[in-house]
Amino acid sequence: MQVLKIKKIQIVVESSQGSDSSEAIENITIWVNGPKQFVQDFQLVFPQLEIEYFDCPLSSRFTWCIQIKGIDDGLVKDIKSLFFVYNRTYWMETTLDACFALDWHSSRNSATGKPYHTALGQWVNWAKSYELSSGNRGDLQIAELISDQMVRFIQNHPLYGSCDGIVTVLPSNPDKAFDLPAVLAMTIETECGIPYFDQALIKKRLTAQMKYCHTKVEKLDNISDSVSVNESFVQDKRLIILDDILDSGLTLQDTAKSLYQAGARNLYGLVATKTLKFCL
Repeated sequence: MQVLKIKKIQIVVESSQGSDSSEAIENITIWVNGPKQFVQDFQLVFPQLEIEYFDCPLSSRFTWCIQIKGIDDGLVKDIKSLFFVYNRTYWMETTLDACFALDWHSSRNSATGKPYHTALGQWVNWAKSYELSSGNRGDLQIAELISDQMVRFIQNHPLYGSCDGIVTVLPSNPDKAFDLPAVLAMTIETECGIPYFDQALIKKRLTAQMKYCHTKVEKLDNISDSVSVNESFVQDKRLIILDDILDSGLTLQDTAKSLYQAGARNLYGLVATKTLKFCL
């Protein structure tokens, strides 16, 4: 699975006059040091815009740039907000229409090579409810901090902000105080006004926690045909699929497959953190 990030962005806006002398329009040039896949996502968000794309010379600090001419000030603000999101999150290659992680779950010490939790990765560990025993029930206050980050992402990414509903990847362990993705979805529903379809997905059978499956075959056997979909919630809908941690991505993509088969129009994945595994 490719996990990609923009390293540097420079945005230049120039004002000019439209055909009506009282009408101010903007020309915007965006210089980017990062992978070209973000151009594709940008065009999905703003299909109405005609953009000019240029590869930058090898000597430049940037790898590519785009120019857009004759747009109004409100659209310039939307474009700046989207690149604000791009600059702080990670794009992931999946079978969904788009998929982003807010951060890595862990990083590696440059001197020793040993992994350590990122700040958001530590928040996820503290927030998750692993079981009902004392000390493993999760922290709802920390969960609220994670949901605030997701809300900010959704408010700044037009594809996500205009979705018809939210669904969450179903938990493998039902015996815990709460399911973190469901808690995140309920907060997003309140803050963004996007309904949480908590009855859209139904667990057909129990599955093991994916961390106990050591090969891709074991993981696929574990999750295959384990979820059914209530079509009335998803048919012809644009949906956000939420999860807290993404490892191999197989559970998320298997859930997406079931949703597409049930008639979902577009699916946009959003996870709090991505593990270092399966990023070869």
